Order: sequence, then C-alpha cells, then structure tokens
Amino acid sequence: MIGLLIIGVFQAALLVLLLLTKRNKSVSDYILAGYLFLSALLIFFTYLEIWNRNNDLQHLWLINLRTPFILLLPLTCLWLRKVIKMDLNEL
Repeated sequence: MIGLLIIGVFQAALLVLLLLTKRNKSVSDYILAGYLFLSALLIFFTYLEIWNRNNDLQHLWLINLRTPFILLLPLTCLWLRKVIKMDLNEL
C-alpha cells in the first residue's frame, strides 16, 4: 500500500514537470498541472499519516493532515470548462 502511494506521488510530480516544460502551453495545461500537484500533495500527506500510524503516533502534528479529495472538484470543473471551450473554438 505504501509503495503505491509513493509511486503515485512521483508519477504525479513527473506529469507536472512534463506539463510545465511543454512548448505550447495553454491555460488548461496550467490548470491540469495544478490539479496534479495538489493530488500529489494529498497523496503524500496520506503517506505521512499512514507512516505516523504505523510508528505508534510519534509525531502528533501528522494526525488528520490529509484533506479530502473533494477539494480538487473546483479545479476539475475549471479544467473541463477550458478544455471544452478550447475544443469548440477549434471547430
């Protein structure tokens, strides 16, 4: 389980790096990069909380550090609006 969380963090970080080094960036690329960065951060916080629980709660500040993924919903809606608007303009 912990290995999957670490893989998820590095995969999201790699995708953010690829999106930000792309040549012809649009607004939707920046929104998607922000979404991936926030999701990597949330996955990392989940990893820290599981690590803390497995080590007998040595660091109390790590309790309930992770936030719900519902916070990513506004970014998803904004990204979809930009992608749909971009596709309609290309027609």
